Amino acid sequence: MKRLRHGWLIALALFAAASPACAQVTVALVGPMSGPLAESGKAMAAGATLAARDINAAGGVNGAKLELLVENDEAGTAPARKVAEGLAARNIRYVIGHYTSAPTLSAAEIYMRGRMLLVAPTATTPRLTERADFPVLRLSPREDAQGRYAGEILVRDFPAGDIAIVRDGSAASRILTTAAQRALEAAGRQPAKEFEVMAGAQDGASLAALQAQTIANANIAAIYWSGGASNVAAFLRALRAENSRAVVIGNEALATPEFAAVSGELADGVRVVVPAQAPADSTVAVAARLKSEGIRDIELALATYASMQVFRQAAARVKSLEPSAIAQAARNRQPFETVIGAVSFDASGERIENLFTLAVWKPADDGKYVFRPM
Repeated sequence: MKRLRHGWLIALALFAAASPACAQVTVALVGPMSGPLAESGKAMAAGATLAARDINAAGGVNGAKLELLVENDEAGTAPARKVAEGLAARNIRYVIGHYTSAPTLSAAEIYMRGRMLLVAPTATTPRLTERADFPVLRLSPREDAQGRYAGEILVRDFPAGDIAIVRDGSAASRILTTAAQRALEAAGRQPAKEFEVMAGAQDGASLAALQAQTIANANIAAIYWSGGASNVAAFLRALRAENSRAVVIGNEALATPEFAAVSGELADGVRVVVPAQAPADSTVAVAARLKSEGIRDIELALATYASMQVFRQAAARVKSLEPSAIAQAARNRQPFETVIGAVSFDASGERIENLFTLAVWKPADDGKYVFRPM
C-alpha cells in the first residue's frame, strides 16, 4: 500500500481525523514487514488490507473512506519508536499493531502522548493496559491469562482435593504460576505443594522422582504443570510409578506433537489449556480469501482483520473519530461482531471473553496420541 508522502494527502488525513463527514480516514498497520518475522508482518498486512477493502465496500468508517498505511517496525524497539514518531508527526491517529510486546510497549508511550488510538491484535504484555487514560484495545489474551484460566479450572474441577503446582524456573512459567495462584487465592484456596524443576536440568529425572513421591504421599488430586515440555515425561513417568492418580493440567507447551512423541502412553489423560477456536461460520469465508492469497498464518491475519472491524464498529457506535471517544465507546463490555467471534472489552481495554479451553490427550484408533477438546 502506497505511503502518504505529500502535504496535500497529509492535510486530507488531518481533515479526515477531525470530521465525521470527511472523505478519508487513515489507519496505520504497523508490524515486522522485513527480517525474521516478515511472514508474520505479511499476514498482518494481508488481514488489514482485506478488512480495509471490505469496510470501504460497506460504506467506510462513518461515511469516510478508509485509507490503510502499512509501516515496518522490523520487530525492534528502536524502529517501532521511529515509526510511532513519524505517525504522530503526520497526525495519523489510529494504529493497528504491533506484532510482539516489546515494540508495542516501545511505541505505546508515543501513542499515549499523541492521544492516538492503538488496537493491539497480538501483544500480550500486561503493561500495555496499565494506564487507564491510554486509548488502547487488546484483542489477544494477556500473557498471564492462561495461568489464571488454569487456576479457575482447578478450583472448578477439584473443589475439595489438594492441588500441587510445578514450574520450571523460566520467566514464562513464573508468570503462569503467579496467575494460577491468584485465581486459587481468589477462591479461598492455596496450593498444597509447590515445586520447581529447572528446565533442562541434568538431575531433572531424580528431582521428578522426588516430587512424584511427595505428591503421591500427600494424595494430591490435581497438578498444574506451568513449565515447558523438557522434563515433563520424566515427571509423568515417576508420578505413575508412584501410583499417583493425580490429574495433570499443563499449559499449551504440552499441546504439541513433540510432547506426545516423548511421553508416549504417559500422555494419556493429560489435560492442556489451549486457545479457544473462533466460531467456524464467522471465519471460514475470510480465511478462504486469505488462503487464496498465499497467507500461511491465517489466525494472525484474522486477528488483524478483526482489529480493523473493532475500530470501524466502535467509531460507528460513538459517531465520532476522536480516538479517546472510540476507546471509551469500546470499553463498555458490549460485544463487537468480528471474524474471530464476539469481541468485547472491559474498562482497561482488555478482552472479557474466555479465550481458552481444555483439551485432553487420548489414544486415537491408530494408537497415536492426539488431543481433543473436553
